[in-house]
Amino acid sequence: MREPIRKKERERRALGDLSENAAYQTAKQQLQRALTRIITLEDKIARAIIIQKHGGTDIQIGSTITLVRDNGESATYIILGVAESNPSHGAISHLSPLGAALIGKQVGDRVEVGLANNRCVYTVKNID
Repeated sequence: MREPIRKKERERRALGDLSENAAYQTAKQQLQRALTRIITLEDKIARAIIIQKHGGTDIQIGSTITLVRDNGESATYIILGVAESNPSHGAISHLSPLGAALIGKQVGDRVEVGLANNRCVYTVKNID
């Protein structure tokens, strides 16, 4: 990824006056964005932790759980880290109000969580 952008930068630098060379300035900005993205990704990889299923009976990061609300509605979630969470796809962070309340719970436990302007009560039905 770096080399094609650097090549463009070198080609455009050869076109002359750099202060008024819009193509060079664009290539320079593209290179900076690419390098920033590479540094960010390298940092994430360096700090990544691989989570394996623990096979226990309590909810941990990596657990897939099925909850039932008092009104009978059920939902399935997976507890993940903040960077991987995507609530609209059922992946919630272990630091979210619901995720934090679920950590350490077991099948049959009731969990009460304050969400928006109300409190929701869930019962843990299944843990995978």
